[in-house]
Amino acid sequence: MSGDWRYILQAIDGSGNPGAILHPELPLTGVSVTTALNATDELTGTITPFSREIKPMLTEWGACIWAEADGQIRGGGILVHTETVGAAINLECMGLHGYAHGLPYTSNTSYNGVEVDPLDVYRVIWNYIQTATASNVGLQIPNLKTGLKIGVELAQGEFDTESGPISFESGPYQLNFWETHDLGAAIDDLAADTPFQFREIHEWSGGVITHRMDLAYPRFNVQRKDLRFVVGENVIIQPTVTQAGDEWASELQLLGAGEGRTMVRGSAVMPRGGRLRRVVVVEDKSIKSVTTAGTRAYNLLKARLEIGDITEFTVLDHDLAPMGSVRPGDEVFISLDYDWQEGEGFWVRVQSVQYSPDEGNNYVLTVLRSDKVA
Repeated sequence: MSGDWRYILQAIDGSGNPGAILHPELPLTGVSVTTALNATDELTGTITPFSREIKPMLTEWGACIWAEADGQIRGGGILVHTETVGAAINLECMGLHGYAHGLPYTSNTSYNGVEVDPLDVYRVIWNYIQTATASNVGLQIPNLKTGLKIGVELAQGEFDTESGPISFESGPYQLNFWETHDLGAAIDDLAADTPFQFREIHEWSGGVITHRMDLAYPRFNVQRKDLRFVVGENVIIQPTVTQAGDEWASELQLLGAGEGRTMVRGSAVMPRGGRLRRVVVVEDKSIKSVTTAGTRAYNLLKARLEIGDITEFTVLDHDLAPMGSVRPGDEVFISLDYDWQEGEGFWVRVQSVQYSPDEGNNYVLTVLRSDKVA
């Protein structure tokens, strides 16, 4: 079972070097720690006065808080928001992926990628971020490649449809100051369209806390047969299973950039399984490539195919699946063998893990059915 938690306050100055430990055991209450797949990690908590020296150390964008249990860093990130309510200060931290969000590409020299691996572009973005002044957060990026290629020489094209000709522009993958205003969004789009997955890893090494991004293509795909999640044993609250028929579709049309007949369009069709045909239309004007539109349409439709769904469940810290044994991206089987669900269960992919240390030795898994993942 899990031991005591502690919360480490550490300086960060953008040099890439480990900052000084400002306080080894920050007395936080009401803490929530969330680690996520292809998203920004979070830590929130509250501190009440106990030392006049602490408040000046709680510097937004100048300090980090890391949550540790059993000697392992469970999560945390950069302090970005504080709010004083009476005698208490509420704190909000975001993971290192979040640092890329809102950062624009400001170089006068554009990046034009032709036949480049999407993960090479991912590294280009992070290299651009971390080589800027006071922007190195010490995040290490591995050298994994997908083997795919994106970006082509600039070309104009046109193809015929039943509704008439559609023109489109294809070209290099670009980063430039007039269009790229959010590098975090650029990363998220790359990951969705390729697809690839990422998650943050923070750990002790040589007495300092190190940070790296774990990458996988097309996904982590670790099927955790060594763990069990059983309602009534270590799943302590009966989860809600939703039959979301209003979300189901057998076809999807994605409308991208452009207007009228020149609009970029992607589509996907999948077997109906004896159901009525149902079509959904999604609009995303940021998509300028027919290939990207088709990939995005397929991924969006895949997520709508299965109706029966479960989105989260609460797990007791138990020998069947101890706290800390599951990471975002893992695939686990949840057994729903009770009441209407006798003998039922399915594999799910973990999207996030949330710890609330003050509420007992439990953790919450946010999940997505494995057969909904493209």
